[in-house]
Amino acid sequence: MNEEVNIEVATEVPVVDGTVEGLDLNAEIVQKLTKQSGKILSWRKTTQKKFKATSEDDTEVRTVLSVTLDDNGAIMDYYPNKTSIRRLVNQYGVLMPIWVGQPIKWVVKEAISSDGEDQLQLYVAKES
Repeated sequence: MNEEVNIEVATEVPVVDGTVEGLDLNAEIVQKLTKQSGKILSWRKTTQKKFKATSEDDTEVRTVLSVTLDDNGAIMDYYPNKTSIRRLVNQYGVLMPIWVGQPIKWVVKEAISSDGEDQLQLYVAKES
């Protein structure tokens, strides 16, 4: 059965005057929000150097979601980790353009880093 799927892709992200630029959404920011939720505005993929890379060619493709925060309307870039991407796939499917316009909820968890330090981790919340 062949079904036609219409996919709309947001190519431009609206700009909110007064929002801090150059800062990506992270656990510390989400932890301070009253509403730890938002809406996916757009997506893109970017190539960046791997953490602890040993050469310039040691790169990886990362998914970047532009999201608006329900708490204050700020628009920020969010780099979901693999666990969060799996949760988004479970909620909305594997076609990322379908994610645009969908709600997103986060949870913040405490973890121990590889060097033994306490750190906060940001995840997409499991479906309820």
